[in-house]
Amino acid sequence: MNNDTSSVGRGRRLSAAVFDILAVAGLGFFAIWPLGLFEHEQAYEPNALILRLTTLLLASYLVLNTWLLAKTGQSVGKRLLGIRIIGNNDGDKPVLWKLLARALAVFVITVIPVWGLLLLIIDSLFIVGPQRRCLHDIILNSRVQRVLTTAD
Repeated sequence: MNNDTSSVGRGRRLSAAVFDILAVAGLGFFAIWPLGLFEHEQAYEPNALILRLTTLLLASYLVLNTWLLAKTGQSVGKRLLGIRIIGNNDGDKPVLWKLLARALAVFVITVIPVWGLLLLIIDSLFIVGPQRRCLHDIILNSRVQRVLTTAD
């Protein structure tokens, strides 16, 4: 593969994020039955339900996004749209501990009702800047790059 280091369009990144959300939700949904998470009446008590769903989605996120990003620099959505994450300075795949820290931050932010949503919006708004990098890209010192095949 030949790699182009130009910045990736915002629409492509957003589309990849939507595919990633669908993939994580799909994995979580289909993992419910083999794991038997909702077979008992107690599983539907409000606190137990929230805890089980949150844990299931976090585990799905770690398996799909964090593991794939550490291994290949691409999540499901990024692979579908031909983009990948690389280090801003060295061009290498992201480091696993940084990806785990990001996953933990996203998890913590999403469980904070109003402030979490506000922080996610602020993170995303940074992509409007000239570097086209979200706040988490700046913090992790990473960027998104288009992956061109030899046919491109």
